[in-house]
Amino acid sequence: MQITSMINLSIVKLMLATLIHLLKVITMKNVKTLIAAVVLGSLSFASFAAVEVQATPDGQQKFGTISANGGTNLGSLEDQLAQKAEEMGAKSFRITSVTGPNTLHGTAVIYK
Repeated sequence: MQITSMINLSIVKLMLATLIHLLKVITMKNVKTLIAAVVLGSLSFASFAAVEVQATPDGQQKFGTISANGGTNLGSLEDQLAQKAEEMGAKSFRITSVTGPNTLHGTAVIYK
C-alpha cells in the first residue's frame, strides 16, 4: 500500500512540475509576442506619420512635391513616398502619378 501511494505521489509531483513548466513557457511566449507587437507597432507609426490622402485636406496647404524611384510594386512606392513626406515635415501627401513597367516612379504633392 505504501509503495502505491509513493508512486501516486511521484506521478502527481511529476504532473505538477510539467504543468508549471508549460505555464512558464506559455507565459514567456506571450510576453515576447506582446513586446514584439508593441515595438513593431511603434516603429510603423513613427515611419508613416504622413498620411496618404485622395484630395486636399481641409486646413492644410500644398507646400511642395516629392518623387521616388525604384519601387517594385505600388505598396513599396507608397512607402517610399510616405517616408519622404515625413522627412519633409508633411502632415499628408497625395500621389499624383505612377509610371513604369517593372521599376516604378511616382510623384506626390505634400501638405502641411
